[in-house]
Formats: sequence, C-alpha cells, structure tokens
Amino acid sequence: MPRVFLSYSHEEPGHDQWVMDLGKLLRKNGVDAYLDKWDLIPGQDATYFMESQIRDSDFVVLVCTPLYAEKSNIPRGGVGYERTLFRQKCCNQVTYARSLSQY
Repeated sequence: MPRVFLSYSHEEPGHDQWVMDLGKLLRKNGVDAYLDKWDLIPGQDATYFMESQIRDSDFVVLVCTPLYAEKSNIPRGGVGYERTLFRQKCCNQVTYARSLSQY
C-alpha cells in the first residue's frame, strides 16, 4: 500500500475539510494517507513530524492554493519549512542520479 503525506496550508474550515475528505478518499482506495489533522499528536514536535512524514512517504501530495504558494515562496510557517525539506530531498535525488550516471 503506498504511503502518502498531504501537504497543505491551513486556511478556512471548508478548505481543511476538503483536504481531510481527500485523505479519506485516498484511504478508501488503498492509499495510506497521512496529514497533520489526524497524525500530529498535540505537544509533538511539528518539525519532526513534517520531516518524518516526508522521509517515510512514497509520495507527497501538495494541495496548492494561492495561500500555499505565498507561504512557500516567502517561506513561512509549516508550508515554508516543508518547502525547504522538499528542495533538499529533490536536490539530493538529482545529485545521486547524476553520480550514478557517471558509472
């Protein structure tokens, strides 16, 4: 079963509900979906949660809205921190792929 982390910005309640509905739909269809509303325990280190979800997931789904893009571009808040993690992971994968192509 693929593991997916849903990355989104906290906005109005309707948007947050849409993200939770997406997670429920994914779970209903055989995808192990994770998001902070379900899996971040109160008092848990939020940065560690984001790091471990991105590291341990097969896929990360970015629910991009204008506010998400704004927070990502600044970077600000959890979205900004996740952006930093995504960039680092992507750069590492590109570097690794380039080093393999030399053989």
